[in-house]
Amino acid sequence: MRIDGQNYRQNVPYLNEALKHDEIKGETLFYLGASQQNSGNVQNAIVRYQEALHFFSQRWRALTALSKLYSCHPDPIIRDPRKGLKLAKTACVATGFSLSPALEALALAYAANGRFDDAVQTSDRAIELAPQFPARELEEKLRERKRAFLRQNPVTEEFVDDYLLVQ
Repeated sequence: MRIDGQNYRQNVPYLNEALKHDEIKGETLFYLGASQQNSGNVQNAIVRYQEALHFFSQRWRALTALSKLYSCHPDPIIRDPRKGLKLAKTACVATGFSLSPALEALALAYAANGRFDDAVQTSDRAIELAPQFPARELEEKLRERKRAFLRQNPVTEEFVDDYLLVQ
């Protein structure tokens, strides 16, 4: 399944219709959450990501997106670094600590919790594994974030990275 990365609001009706087909429900819920998050509807995104955890065969992607949302969102009402860290650890366990995006979420969660040394170490592992992931922009993004962690700066962001949406 692919969604339009430029027009997230236009994806929502299509994805709501796709929810009626059980065989793709988890994936649809994940993409609906991402579209809602990137459209600014964060509360609905959280609900959809949580629902996706029950159906999605690639559960780590929903865990990672939800972790990053809780760890990095600029709104303090939404941000919950402890919850982000718990979700990131679960994503890493689910992937055997072998996928860069899940490790990136863990590094972001460590930084959000003030654990910058752990964030840097985890970033190093994510960077090492980045060439195995199909998205080319991932490695540079990881290096950029590691530089922030070295300066003891957590990352805040509002949107889902496109490479998390690539299968």
